Amino acid sequence: MTDAPEYWRTELAGLEPLEPATDRPRPSARTGALGHVTRTVPAGTAQGLDKAAAEYGAPLSAVLLAAYQVLLGRWTRRSD
Repeated sequence: MTDAPEYWRTELAGLEPLEPATDRPRPSARTGALGHVTRTVPAGTAQGLDKAAAEYGAPLSAVLLAAYQVLLGRWTRRSD
């Protein structure tokens, strides 16, 4: 069995933290406090996501994660 924390330290060595543009300045010290936002997805969008998941044999969560990764990549112009 590998040492998971050491594995990730090695894998992520040299990468800079992702700093996406924000709507307001962030505090210099992170508190770990979280917020909650609720959004309604239009029925047609939800059906399209379900169809994509079924087409690729993937869970909906994987399709949503992939879409989020694409969004972050476009916002930050980074691939890692």
